[in-house]
Amino acid sequence: MVRLLFLLFLISAVSYVDRINIAIAGKGMMEEFGIDQVRMGVLFSAFVLGYALFQIPGGTLADRFGGKLTLFLALLWWSLFTGLTGVAGDIAFRIGFDLIVLTALIRFLVGVGEATAFPSYNRLVASELPPEKKGLGMGVSIGGIGVGAALTPPLVVWVMEVLGWRWAFYLSALVGSVLALVWWFAVKERGKVGRKEGEGFLRLLKDRRVWFLTLSYTTFGYIVYVYYSWFFLYLTEVRGVNLKESAVLTTLPFLALTLGSFSGGYLTDRLTQSFGGVKGRILLISLSMSLAGIFIILGSTAKASLPAVLYLSLGAFFLFLSLGAYWALPIDISNPNAGKVSGMMNTGANLGGTISPTLTPLIAQNFGWQYAIDFSALMAFLGALLILGCVRKRN
Repeated sequence: MVRLLFLLFLISAVSYVDRINIAIAGKGMMEEFGIDQVRMGVLFSAFVLGYALFQIPGGTLADRFGGKLTLFLALLWWSLFTGLTGVAGDIAFRIGFDLIVLTALIRFLVGVGEATAFPSYNRLVASELPPEKKGLGMGVSIGGIGVGAALTPPLVVWVMEVLGWRWAFYLSALVGSVLALVWWFAVKERGKVGRKEGEGFLRLLKDRRVWFLTLSYTTFGYIVYVYYSWFFLYLTEVRGVNLKESAVLTTLPFLALTLGSFSGGYLTDRLTQSFGGVKGRILLISLSMSLAGIFIILGSTAKASLPAVLYLSLGAFFLFLSLGAYWALPIDISNPNAGKVSGMMNTGANLGGTISPTLTPLIAQNFGWQYAIDFSALMAFLGALLILGCVRKRN
């Protein structure tokens, strides 16, 4: 179990380096190719669109063929297209193709590959871990995203200064490919795959809990991608923080969300023992999302940069305190269909994430950045309300 969770943690970290390195290296892309903020937002959204559309197919593959094989092939796929991101501009100019269109297509395909990751985790945790460890298992597995997101700004800034922004993508692709080989030879999947019970998935679509879970997690995804896509540029372009200082400050919310993910995974398993499986997880999600909204507002209204970063980091902590509970709920609702239900849930999150990278600068251009950040807080409060719809009504 320890080896499985450790490698899932590492893959999570690498997946988020590959996901958000463009948010840092994008500064070099913008300067070299004259890309404005709105068109950069399109590139951010292209990844999330591919990621969103292939969640359910990814979960279906994991349920049918197992998490090990699905995750191995996916990791090789997204590493390949991460590397191609670095040469997209050169290719576009050589063949006379539109730079934004080609780069957006490549980022879309990175998203397609990464879409299978978390549903594969869910399938593996559902089949390999005991019931009392599932929340913690998902919290630890997905917790790697915080480490990856925290390491990305300083590492990418260093790579940009020493080797150039393209190498941020080349090195990410190399690390991902090596990790895929380690994963394949180091992990054994003992749980059965291709279960007949999974055929009841269509019946689950009539379960309102699946839809309220998806809608609530959609708001989570909107907020997360504001952090991933715009936090670094928000500090440099809006708050006026210099490049190196921004690279350090940007790590704070991502370290906070790592701590939140670990803490929430442990806490959700404890709450299920006191309040029952589904109710305990719903309680944690609703409280965590509400507190996240409060601290995001405090961050947007802070006058100085450091207090703003600290408040927004607390917002990230409470946001991710809910993560283990969100990802354990598909297992509670239907273990045989855990991959598909979590895929549907994560589709919602990434539809929200597709909107936020582009909508955020549009709101900022028309009303100011405080309103753009406050809109994220509004999404958190909405998510806290929607998750209450997952409470099963008594007959």
